[in-house]
Amino acid sequence: MTRVGVPAGVADPVGALPTIDRLLDPATRAKQDKFLRTFASTAHKAGLKAHLTETNSVAKEGREGVTNSFGAALWTVDYLMTAARAGVAGFNLHNQVDDCQSYPLFCFPNAAAKQSDMAIVNPNYYATLMVSKMAGGRVLPTATTGRAGVTAHAVRMSDGQVKVIVTNLDKNFRGKVTVKVVGVDSSSASVQQLTAPSIYATTGTRFAGSTVTPQGSFAVQPGTPIAKGVNGYPLTFGKPGAALMTVG
Repeated sequence: MTRVGVPAGVADPVGALPTIDRLLDPATRAKQDKFLRTFASTAHKAGLKAHLTETNSVAKEGREGVTNSFGAALWTVDYLMTAARAGVAGFNLHNQVDDCQSYPLFCFPNAAAKQSDMAIVNPNYYATLMVSKMAGGRVLPTATTGRAGVTAHAVRMSDGQVKVIVTNLDKNFRGKVTVKVVGVDSSSASVQQLTAPSIYATTGTRFAGSTVTPQGSFAVQPGTPIAKGVNGYPLTFGKPGAALMTVG
């Protein structure tokens, strides 16, 4: 077994009582990004693939109202894509299937539900579903401008399509985001939204307008077409959320 270390100070916890606002704070994201880059670089120097074997938004089985919220789902989207951009090859999100108030992707609310295989899904499920649409793509460089807490991640798929996830983590931002995609000659694109009533909501999350039924079925609706404007592809956020845009 090869043991590698992370320099002191890089992996310091964010600290204080976990809240949704603190989870989505730019300072938290900056610290996470620094850790993920150092973690991936250290593994690569040792000739290893960087793999997060147990990770999630809050340690010690999560915190009710935070890790099972839509805000945590938005955190998951940005965190996993930030890790991929840093060079992390894989992730294992910690899951507690018997504790619906923590951070499971899916869980059993009671013994009867477990006996009948009737699980329910938390907002984090939809976050990982969105990120899974980027699997197999080559990570592309991105840059964002403006003061709002909006992040962007992009990949190029093997068929030449470019997929972009834009995440609005700022509860005070309402407005238009323009996405410019370099190297793809396409006048149109489609977008699938990750939405919920608010960042504090623990129910009501939808991806591409759909939810998982109690029987476990899920039908992803086709993306909504958007036309390319003079400056790029326009996305409008009326509240925090994420958008998966497919171009080409």
